[in-house]
Amino acid sequence: MIVVSVQALCMWLFSMIANHYWNDHSLTRAAVFLLPNLLVSAIITRYVTWPLARFFRALNREYAEHQPLIGRTCRITTSEVTDRFGQAEMPTRGVPLVLQVRTSAAEPLRRGDTALVIRHDKDTHTYHVRKITPENLET
Repeated sequence: MIVVSVQALCMWLFSMIANHYWNDHSLTRAAVFLLPNLLVSAIITRYVTWPLARFFRALNREYAEHQPLIGRTCRITTSEVTDRFGQAEMPTRGVPLVLQVRTSAAEPLRRGDTALVIRHDKDTHTYHVRKITPENLET
């Protein structure tokens, strides 16, 4: 949004200057100045906003790093999780991650249960989870 705002400001400024000095109220002449205005404004915008790139990259550095999900807990958000269906949310520093999760048929999970992510299936892009119980925590 900042880049678009700077671009619009540059275009407005150059169109005002061009209109004041070179336009005699002709629509054709104003249209001729449109393309050079766009090009000059784009170049100026590039160099004016260039220092901001480092600032925004530094702000997002900690969120851009990949963090492993295996071994972390998640909360079941669908009515149930089976070997074919289910979703869970994993808390992060920002918006929670929504994961497609599966469990064994012998261990269905319900909404609100806490589960442990135990592995990732790259073929189906799902995570296999196990319900966390007091017995599981001790082992």
